[in-house]
Amino acid sequence: WSSDVCSSDLSSVTLSAGAAVCSWANPTVGNTTIRVSLLPTNSNESVNPVEIPAIVVPKPVITSFTVKGQTNVTAAPAGTTIVITGANFTGLRDIKFNGLSALVGTFRATSTQITVVIPTGATTGKITVTTLYGGSTVSSTNFTVTS
Repeated sequence: WSSDVCSSDLSSVTLSAGAAVCSWANPTVGNTTIRVSLLPTNSNESVNPVEIPAIVVPKPVITSFTVKGQTNVTAAPAGTTIVITGANFTGLRDIKFNGLSALVGTFRATSTQITVVIPTGATTGKITVTTLYGGSTVSSTNFTVTS
């Protein structure tokens, strides 16, 4: 496939509700047309290319997290509010602490910052952020949930 926002060496993209979720680092965000050419597995004949209008949406990125009002504190008990900093948080859908989702209504986001309450039952592990069209990202370090 090819697009005016992609390099020619990119081999795949996820399409979700008319949005192209980019797996590359710095996509050109916005409207585009993606040209798709298919080769059926049971034939050597290709299918005529199809052009699909899409919106390129970058994946969310987590750069850091800390307890709200503290500096570089990455451990706290359930019920504590933390701040996640990064990019592309627009359309926030879910935040998970080592696989356990935070309750809807306990998180708020701007495009670069999320405040979220650590859910009861959360355990030490990575934080996962999922947006409506941009897909998911996982923190590079663990958040420690204390007793």
